[in-house]
Amino acid sequence: MAQPGQANNVINVHALLVRAKEVMATNPDLWGDNHQSFSQRDSDLFNAPPVDFIAYDDTSYLRKIVHQLRPESLTPTTKWTKTNDQRCKEMVVANGARSQGFFLPVYPHTRRYHDMKVHVRILVPETRPGAISGTTGFLWSMPDKMKLIRGPYDLTSGTNWDAIIIYDCTASPEGTLQLSFDIAPRKWDVLLIQVSETLEYPWLVAGIRDSGSFADLRHDPSDPRQQRALESLERGGRP
Repeated sequence: MAQPGQANNVINVHALLVRAKEVMATNPDLWGDNHQSFSQRDSDLFNAPPVDFIAYDDTSYLRKIVHQLRPESLTPTTKWTKTNDQRCKEMVVANGARSQGFFLPVYPHTRRYHDMKVHVRILVPETRPGAISGTTGFLWSMPDKMKLIRGPYDLTSGTNWDAIIIYDCTASPEGTLQLSFDIAPRKWDVLLIQVSETLEYPWLVAGIRDSGSFADLRHDPSDPRQQRALESLERGGRP
């Protein structure tokens, strides 16, 4: 199984991600269960132009879930690997994520967590001009800001182009993205697509779109980042 960031001689991950996103932008009805349409916000994400801090390959991907059962308990991590994929899907759906086209039942005994955050790992390409070239960090958000979408089968890659949308991602305290003055002060909608069966971390960043100021989260009392957003506003919007 290929490790993220390693050369893959079997497939061209970048080319597949670009093609999958293009198909999703032009034929969104191929995704989901045909009973739920995509919003204008989703469409804007599918059509978003590339940004220079994402390489659109296997170096930026959905990495992990950090979950806390009770306020006083520890915060263990579940890596969102190919092996843990079904378990992770069930975890986030049980804690607020929406599902289109997947059969992910929520049973009465399914564990609900006091706090849960999903983390997308970002590696800024070293070829990017500026101070954050080569920076590694995470964009994070909550399960209730996620949508899991069943995709069409692709003959070239031999896999379903399943997708995940995560809304309102922000730079986490882990890593150095929070030091970037063009990333950290903003919220980001992230599109992840699975284009290969061989990667250990199968959900790759295919699209990303600025969804507003980080300080906007102060209006969302259910978001645990609200206090940080208020503090950010007091600092004049600085991260």
